[in-house]
Amino acid sequence: MDKNLDTNLSLETISKVACFSPFHFHRIFKAITNETLNSYINRKRIEKVASVLMHKPEVNITVLVHLNSANRKTADLPRLVKLKARMDKSV
Repeated sequence: MDKNLDTNLSLETISKVACFSPFHFHRIFKAITNETLNSYINRKRIEKVASVLMHKPEVNITVLVHLNSANRKTADLPRLVKLKARMDKSV
């Protein structure tokens, strides 16, 4: 999953690859990771963007954030903007 963060990572798609029903995959995933699949994917995407911004601060956030996906919450964008502002101040 971590290598495909820029693709559509829906519960249905991932559970099919893992050969589980969506219900069972979600239940097992949450039991192992202690977070839902969507929370995990959103966190990993934000971490990836933060990592890129730390190493390439000239990169535009909106280019990195995959906002068109059904799994993306546009509410994450303000958090990324604040993170970018804090990183710019620390440099």
